[in-house]
Amino acid sequence: MSDWLTILSAWLAAGTGAGGGFFVIKWVFEYIGGRMDRRAEALDAGTQQLINNLQNRLTTVESRLDKAETELAECRAKHATSEAEVARLKSHVETYERRRERRATD
Repeated sequence: MSDWLTILSAWLAAGTGAGGGFFVIKWVFEYIGGRMDRRAEALDAGTQQLINNLQNRLTTVESRLDKAETELAECRAKHATSEAEVARLKSHVETYERRRERRATD
């Protein structure tokens, strides 16, 4: 009977040692994995913040671009009006010069 107790106690000691070893190894891997998860979460948070900042900048740039395009269209319209006015004034000047030349020759 004492042989059985010896064998049983040896099996129990081996099982306890193996179970405890497994628990320690499992805990180490979970600890390292948890730290990696925290790092990944921090990296994800930083990436999300970067994306948000870039989206805000893009919105700002788009609004500035829209404003610049509007101002450019206004400038083009004013330029076209000015060119028409210049052409009209050139026509008047040419007409005036022709009349002056005719008066000088008459």
